[in-house]
Amino acid sequence: MAEEYKKCVRRTSFIETIPNWTCSKPSRPIGAEVACLRRYFIAPLAACILFLLIGCGTRQITSLPIQQLDEPAKPTMSKSKKALPKAQTEAEDDLPGRPEVRPPAVSGVWYPNDPEELKRAVHNYLASAKAQRKGEMPAALIVPHAGWKFCGHIAAEAYKVIEGFDFDTVVLVGPSHYFPVQGAAVPTAKAFLTPIGKVEVDIELAEKLIKQCRLVYRNSLAHDREHCIESQLPFLQVILSKTSWKLLPITTGEMSAEQCKVLGIALANLIAGKRALLIASSDMSHYPKYEDAKQADEEMLKAMETLSTDKILATNERLLRSRIRNLECTLCGMSAVLSVIEAAKALRTSARLEILRYANSGDVPNGDKSKVVGYVAACIYGKPSETRSISLGRLREPSLHEAYIRPQLSDMACKELLRIVKIAVRSAVKDGKKPIVQVNSRELLEPWGVFVTLKKDGELRGCIGIIEPIKPLWENAIDAAISAALHDRRFTPVKFDELDKLDVEVTVLGRLEEIVSLREIELGRHGLVVIDGEHSGLLLPQVAAEFKWNRVQFVEATCEKAGLSKDAWKEGAFVFRFDAQVIK
Repeated sequence: MAEEYKKCVRRTSFIETIPNWTCSKPSRPIGAEVACLRRYFIAPLAACILFLLIGCGTRQITSLPIQQLDEPAKPTMSKSKKALPKAQTEAEDDLPGRPEVRPPAVSGVWYPNDPEELKRAVHNYLASAKAQRKGEMPAALIVPHAGWKFCGHIAAEAYKVIEGFDFDTVVLVGPSHYFPVQGAAVPTAKAFLTPIGKVEVDIELAEKLIKQCRLVYRNSLAHDREHCIESQLPFLQVILSKTSWKLLPITTGEMSAEQCKVLGIALANLIAGKRALLIASSDMSHYPKYEDAKQADEEMLKAMETLSTDKILATNERLLRSRIRNLECTLCGMSAVLSVIEAAKALRTSARLEILRYANSGDVPNGDKSKVVGYVAACIYGKPSETRSISLGRLREPSLHEAYIRPQLSDMACKELLRIVKIAVRSAVKDGKKPIVQVNSRELLEPWGVFVTLKKDGELRGCIGIIEPIKPLWENAIDAAISAALHDRRFTPVKFDELDKLDVEVTVLGRLEEIVSLREIELGRHGLVVIDGEHSGLLLPQVAAEFKWNRVQFVEATCEKAGLSKDAWKEGAFVFRFDAQVIK
């Protein structure tokens, strides 16, 4: 296993080009962890603009990042291309060559890289832990996820209380620090690798969760560089070494209280009757000075002890408005913590949360007390519920729009968005400035990816988009509009005398959902993104309809758009689908 670990080479992924979009800012480690941050976040972020602004591929198919020629490129696919025989398309439904093992991303920085040293570290942390195992099996744990130098001794307190228990399933939920998750994401990898060995992923359970809760979808890139789950695995591997267990890893984005409850109930239904353990991976206050952090964290811990989502969120809002200097968040894994609490409450009657230990990064030797991060180990106990099926009660399953799956803007919002885009194009061409606009529709304040397509006399004149929802829709749309008019390298910048001749089209993008079969693509509804290492390509749903492609031809064209061979989808490239709303 050690040899397999040493030979494992990480694939450079599109994640390096996407800035953080979660309930809090990236969990910035202190001290030695800064090196890892530079490697996995700051340097990639510097190049993200090149990747976020990309051409739509309508008639012009180029690679990502932008590698456009001075003259417009010729399309690589023809409308007259014949469809593949039905038998061939059916035989190629499934995507082969997918990475089956998710390699470690932060070993050697977050925790020791050597297998024996890593095991010794875990045993030492557990030996020094003061928490005691009780007779009742814990329902859930809350553990920190920073570098072990800062919080390993705190995490050990939580893991100490599960010593000696057997679990079939460990559901580990944490925030996505490096990829903008819309809802909750599970990977497609069959195992996670650490220096100690492989941890098997319960793919079957993940697929059941996807079917039961529309908030959950596949996205391996939300796990590719993520440390919040990986940093827990060595503890679990050591403490559950005599148990045959599987992992259900879930990363979350920013979710509402109602959405956290929906996910929590879905998790409870999924593991009811199983010997399962829920874990929420989260640090606490980020970056205030030592005394302020202790005060803020103490108030949040009191709220957490109530197990009330409403009280926790109210405390969070009050603390963030209290003008505590440098306080950026109270729980970086807020959505993960709330979802696990809701699941635990559904699974256990008379549920109670016990704080096992609290500290912050200023408590470690030579810790900087001017800017700290808080850490807590907690456990949720309670009597197992006899109910095997938990109802959502008054909770309402989020709509496709609310779950960011399929944008469904109202007619009024569509008209306003189109107006803003036209103003942006005119302002950029005429004055060379970004316009100041008034936004009336609340729908346009929601974060969505967007493409702006400009046509003149039916021919493409510019098409640029922003894939990920890093800003409110209206802001993303203005940026895309200006880039489409002035910075699409396939064309000369739009001139003033062309403005009245342009037809403007806006395409709002839903979330990127990783697929494992071509049967998951609905032609005319879904657009595609193909990602393999540093290569990325996107085609809008309109393109497949325009060229009359079948599924195989559509994914092949997207591979070529990414600068890859047309068969890259058969050789391990990630394929994502997305819904879209076209506004003309």
